[in-house]
Amino acid sequence: MWEVFSGGKAPYPGTDPHTLIQSLEEGYRMHQPYNDACNEEIYGIMKQCWQMMPEERPTFTELYFTVSNIIERMAGYLQVGYNPFLGRGDEEKAEEMEEEEEEEEKEEKENN
Repeated sequence: MWEVFSGGKAPYPGTDPHTLIQSLEEGYRMHQPYNDACNEEIYGIMKQCWQMMPEERPTFTELYFTVSNIIERMAGYLQVGYNPFLGRGDEEKAEEMEEEEEEEEKEEKENN
């Protein structure tokens, strides 16, 4: 998400992997992108995704609906009539996404 809302900037430019891992373990997180597209709500979602413990992070299904709701609200504000995330069988997609997440979790548990 950070890459999208930062306009395609590279995260952690010039940082070697070992330093990056240490910084992340110490709680460092990227700053909020400085533009109108990334408001506090979007940055808050990013920070949720960066939680150290996976169970504290939102699922893809939760992200899908959260971001869809934000886009829907922004569409009214921006007078944009098209939302690619809505109107394409949301319930079916949510079920599909949940099934995929459950399958991935099952595979992850089997591999550990």
